[in-house]
Amino acid sequence: MAKFDEFAHPGKCEVCGKETQVVTAAASMGPMSLSYCKDCLNAGAEPYWVILAHVSSAGYWPEDIKPEKQECIRKMLAYLGKTEEEFAKDVADQIEKFGRF
Repeated sequence: MAKFDEFAHPGKCEVCGKETQVVTAAASMGPMSLSYCKDCLNAGAEPYWVILAHVSSAGYWPEDIKPEKQECIRKMLAYLGKTEEEFAKDVADQIEKFGRF
């Protein structure tokens, strides 16, 4: 497995926003590549907007999301310092604004 330091370059982490060494890696919630700092990559974190888009395309939080996926999302929300209540409201707002896909 490749090591972070072998591919790291100066940039901005798309999860936490830090200007630091980053790598480009595949996102876990969609077909895209993003820049991750070492801490966010090791935490398996995704940018809030990615989590929000992923969940709102499937339905409301948490009732429309499979329990095993909820656990993963809860860990990411905690890492990002977001509450479930805030997230549920943001998901509902996204669905109201754009509909479900």
